[in-house]
Amino acid sequence: MTRKEPKFDDNLTTSVSIALPNEPVGNQSKSALQRPARSENVAKSGSIWLLWLFVLASLCVSFGTAFFGLEEAGRYQAALAKAETQAEDLEATIRRLNKAQTQGIGELAQSDAQMRKMVQSVESRLQSDINSDFNSLAEQVENLKQQAAKTDANASKQAQTIERIFDASETKSKTLKANLDESIALLSEQINMERTRVDAFAGTRQAIITLNEEVRAVKQLSSDLEAQIKQIDTGQGANELNVKDMQLTIEGINEKLTQLASANNALLGLEVLSEEVDRLSQQVSQQQQIIEAVDASRKQLTQRIIDLDGRVNLALSSKK
Repeated sequence: MTRKEPKFDDNLTTSVSIALPNEPVGNQSKSALQRPARSENVAKSGSIWLLWLFVLASLCVSFGTAFFGLEEAGRYQAALAKAETQAEDLEATIRRLNKAQTQGIGELAQSDAQMRKMVQSVESRLQSDINSDFNSLAEQVENLKQQAAKTDANASKQAQTIERIFDASETKSKTLKANLDESIALLSEQINMERTRVDAFAGTRQAIITLNEEVRAVKQLSSDLEAQIKQIDTGQGANELNVKDMQLTIEGINEKLTQLASANNALLGLEVLSEEVDRLSQQVSQQQQIIEAVDASRKQLTQRIIDLDGRVNLALSSKK
């Protein structure tokens, strides 16, 4: 006997008929009456279970979707709060940048005004210093001219005095030489007379003693005369040396005066002018360094303002 396979339909509401083998014909008629009721109950129970399964699946899906939506909503809410906080921080930063920009512009204007005032004060002070230095230099040149004139007059007076002293010393030396010649002549005459007397009184002791005493006196006188002659020679040499020294000194003074009158005044003036110009150049270099420092600070402030402006523009563009 062949076995009948059960047939399954896609429709869930239709009943499935299963043919049982070796079933009596009477029983088949009874079962044929009972099968529709059972198949209807089985179909209803299966459809209910399927409906419950579908409802449960839908609930699970809806709950999962709801949880996912809540989680995403929380994330979006946190991101929105973070974005609002960042926007507030950005607005505060922009306000600070605007305040810093206005403050920097004010500081720049103030520093510019201060720098202009400083430059004007430096220029006026340099002008006043230069004028005062030139005035003092002119006074010094005038004083040097007056001192040169006084020195020339004093030198001429000293030269005249030295010439008079030299003439007097020369006259005195001539007089001393004449007196010395006379003394030597007298001494020679006395010696000759004493020799004559010695020859006349050669036989007497007293004459010899007297002659010896006179010879001693003559020797003493001659030594005194020699000392006087030496003193006269020494004094004359010293006077001559003094006169020569004075003449050299006078010549040196005259040369210095002529040089001072002709060229040294200009040289001294140029040296003083060069010293004053060096000092003024040092002052100008110091003031230039101050101005360069002010310019550098001004450039730094301008660069800071440019950076702040760039940051503000970048922040505004990112906010947009």
